[in-house]
Amino acid sequence: LIDDVPVSNGYNLNNYLISKTGRHSVTLVAVEAGGCSDTLTKEITINPAPVVSVTGDSVLCTGDNPLTLTVVKNTGDRINWTPSNGLSDAASFIVTAAPAITTVYTAKVTNSYNCTGAANKTIYVNQPVGVTRSPLNDTSIFIGEGIQLTISTSDSNTTYNWSPDYKISCTDCG
Repeated sequence: LIDDVPVSNGYNLNNYLISKTGRHSVTLVAVEAGGCSDTLTKEITINPAPVVSVTGDSVLCTGDNPLTLTVVKNTGDRINWTPSNGLSDAASFIVTAAPAITTVYTAKVTNSYNCTGAANKTIYVNQPVGVTRSPLNDTSIFIGEGIQLTISTSDSNTTYNWSPDYKISCTDCG
């Protein structure tokens, strides 16, 4: 019996899951073939596991400021981030992350009951786009003259934004 509810009529209670936190009464009633019986009762406590969620941006461009990642802290909680490379402090609930490459961070929280919970956060690191321009040489012109500037890159997903846009024929083309 668990909390006065029959859970097994055998002697093996493997794989029974108590899903509610709190105190529970577990009772074993043993009856032998002749009808004699004995009862054993044990009180157990099921402690809650921490619920872990990592908040913060997920995309970082190489050379940008680090991203801030946050996990809510409850009284008595401890945290450990893995891997620790690229993080400001692997034992802090608020960290800055600046990995060199795309990295999956795991925040493992241990609460005051010594129960653990974890959550992952992937930080995608975008590498800078190689940009070339032409003409490469002198771009000086006289008042009233025009010049054609061309930008090219090997990344077909690149967008362009020319600034300032005064007297530019196309502000979003390469």
